[in-house]
Amino acid sequence: MNLYYFAMTKKKKIIIWISVAAAVIVIIGIYYFGAGKKPQTEYTTAPVERGDIVQTVSVTGDIVDREEVVLNFEIGGRLSSVNIKEGDQVAQGEVVATLNDADLNSQAEQAKAVLDKATADAQANDDTVNAAKVAEENAEDYLDQTKDLNKANVDDAEQGVKNAEDYYDDAKHYYDEDKSATRKLTLTTAANSLKDARDNKKIVEEQAKLNEVSAQNSLETARANLDTARSEFAEKSRDAVIENARAGYDIALNNLSRSVLRAPASGIITEVNDKKGDILGTGVIKESFAKMISGDLMIEAQIPESDILKIKNDLKADFTLDALGTDEKFTGRVIEIFPAATVSGDVITYKVKFAIDNPDSRFKEGMTANLDIKTAEKDSALKVPLRAIKTENGHKYVDVLRDNNQTERVEVTTGLEGDEGMVEIKSGLKEGDKVVTFAKQPS
Repeated sequence: MNLYYFAMTKKKKIIIWISVAAAVIVIIGIYYFGAGKKPQTEYTTAPVERGDIVQTVSVTGDIVDREEVVLNFEIGGRLSSVNIKEGDQVAQGEVVATLNDADLNSQAEQAKAVLDKATADAQANDDTVNAAKVAEENAEDYLDQTKDLNKANVDDAEQGVKNAEDYYDDAKHYYDEDKSATRKLTLTTAANSLKDARDNKKIVEEQAKLNEVSAQNSLETARANLDTARSEFAEKSRDAVIENARAGYDIALNNLSRSVLRAPASGIITEVNDKKGDILGTGVIKESFAKMISGDLMIEAQIPESDILKIKNDLKADFTLDALGTDEKFTGRVIEIFPAATVSGDVITYKVKFAIDNPDSRFKEGMTANLDIKTAEKDSALKVPLRAIKTENGHKYVDVLRDNNQTERVEVTTGLEGDEGMVEIKSGLKEGDKVVTFAKQPS
């Protein structure tokens, strides 16, 4: 009996020790292979993608009537022609004066030479070149079609004048024979018709000139784009030297275009302060080159000081009117930027005037306009969310997620900051890279 009890007791102790040892092994295994394993950081990423970047400034303004507009060149130089005098009526887009552009042409040629040298070893993308060729051909066709259409319109207007002249001659002949009230009314009607026909011919001729200039500019732009496409680096090999050279060429071309001053709206010239041969500053030395009273409705808006440096003459603006709802959209452009600030409380703004491209008969003075001014844009640019960009010691970088949940710090060069929180990447990344926008540390 005692021997049996002893044997059973010994057996139970062995089982207990085995159980304890197994439990210890399990605990050690859990520690090393479970709890002891380092938790990983969870990353939220966004792909580097290619697309358009647009930067806009949104403000509200009011429609105003018959405003005085100051005409000034944006650059200095010697006047080579003055095509207006006080009392002249001008059409929107009409050339009112020009500066001597010899130096500006030379600067543009020098900037082009710098760009050509910087891109001498570049290899153009075939698709881009082909698209640019098609665009150039289309622009050439459009110019030819514009010339043909202009000729037809001018011919029609001239025929209208001839018909009106014949009508007037007949009416005058009959009136000379019989000066009755009826024939007097007919003669007056004929005279009015002749005046309208001559006025219409002048408008058609001026519009034809503007249309042809616009088509010619489109062709020159297409040719410039083709030249650029043939000589620029492939997308992934652009560098700061190329970008700077291209920017210098663009600035030179822009300055060259500013040597021509056009009427920003239709109206009447009220003041001309300079003559051919005079040397102009940039609008600071003298109050204005000329002034005019606009005959069209315009829009005035106050631009915050944080955005005013983005605003340039001729920038396009889309707008809606509270009175007509958000479904109807219209277009305009910047025609005058006032240098004096308006201070209201702690807020500083600057007045800017906008011409309306196609005034609607429903537009009324005092209506509220909601404007979106497109201040800059880049087509087919590499872009990432702005929140992915970090700065350290003046250098910008992003964290790129690589294999095995590892990140790599990559220095980048940024460009245009657009709407919707996107920013252009000029160098450092390639399409398809995944940049970190948020990192959740393990708890």
